[in-house]
Amino acid sequence: DGFKLSLPFAVPVIIVIPLTLAVTYIAFLSRREGGFQAYGFRSAEWRYVLWAIVLALILGVPLTWVAQRLATGNPFGGAHFRLWMLALYFPVAAAFQEEVIFRGLLQTFLSRRMSKALRLPRDILAVPVVAIALLFGVIHAGFGAFTMFSAVVLGLLAGELRQRSGSLLPPIIVHAIFNGASLFWMLA
Repeated sequence: DGFKLSLPFAVPVIIVIPLTLAVTYIAFLSRREGGFQAYGFRSAEWRYVLWAIVLALILGVPLTWVAQRLATGNPFGGAHFRLWMLALYFPVAAAFQEEVIFRGLLQTFLSRRMSKALRLPRDILAVPVVAIALLFGVIHAGFGAFTMFSAVVLGLLAGELRQRSGSLLPPIIVHAIFNGASLFWMLA
């Protein structure tokens, strides 16, 4: 037969391996491109943290409520997670992992490559923010059209907060609140 890992124990592996690869690649790139701070590994001004919380509560809570009402079936494929696993894996670990990959690595990489070719006014969404938000939505398409739409909204919020703050902290907060609200509605 072969080795099988149950879903509750496979999730951390699915989180850790891509995160490790992303951080390794960031470490490689950061040696010549401004260190880890250039990829968002730095503190954020309190106003961006506050904006992250407010925007996530205003948009994330209702969007995830609708997404859960439209969802069909169990997103975990019938696997049973302990409550501590759900709370640790999805609002905390997945938010951190996905933000490091999407806003830390991909958005920074794309922004640096496009900055020489494309200049946009600061008051509109930058092309890299939109492109990575759309990619983020596509990655979540398997959970349904409205979840994909919610992921794009989350991606736009997280991307813009990353762009303006220079930090991954506000996007991680937005993402954690979206995922936490989604988990809450799923269990409610």
